[in-house]
Amino acid sequence: MTGTVSKPKGPTALTRLLPVVTVLAALLYAGAAYYLLFVPKLGQIVGGGEFDTTAIRQQVSDTRSRLEALKEAFSAYSKLNPEHVQRLKRIVPDDADIPGLFVQIDNLARKRGMVLVSVDAVVDDKAASLVGVKPVRISVNIAGGDYERFRLLLSDIELSLRLFDVQSIVFTPTSENYSMLMNAYFLDKSFL
Repeated sequence: MTGTVSKPKGPTALTRLLPVVTVLAALLYAGAAYYLLFVPKLGQIVGGGEFDTTAIRQQVSDTRSRLEALKEAFSAYSKLNPEHVQRLKRIVPDDADIPGLFVQIDNLARKRGMVLVSVDAVVDDKAASLVGVKPVRISVNIAGGDYERFRLLLSDIELSLRLFDVQSIVFTPTSENYSMLMNAYFLDKSFL
């Protein structure tokens, strides 16, 4: 047996087309990757998509402008006279201070020789009022004293440092009993 070695006969049709098939497969793979992976994410990145940063940039800009406004307000507050700030806190305190209201109304009535019969004060969350301020609804019954004393009491309430807003007055000319419905105000901490 003689061993014969056969010589390769040259490129076959399969080996000649292999580079073309490889390039076509790579192009097909790249095209499929583009349409299946990149195009769906592109919709999320461009205007209005899930990853669009325009809305976040606007929110950051709004937050920065609000921070600047707060800095300006704090700077203006720091320049206020401390005595004026304390006076303002007595006019419209930080809390309802219902016991303080009782004492103040009782002192005003005693000053005019009248007797405080009853006081009922409730924070009125439902009433519409100025932004940042909540009203305290106060119902007061006072006895003793003629109409002139009652008028002087109303004048004292008007001149008192705490802000009162008299809503209604009920009295009978023949009796010395008076009923008032009024509001006092305090700062709404949820607004701050």
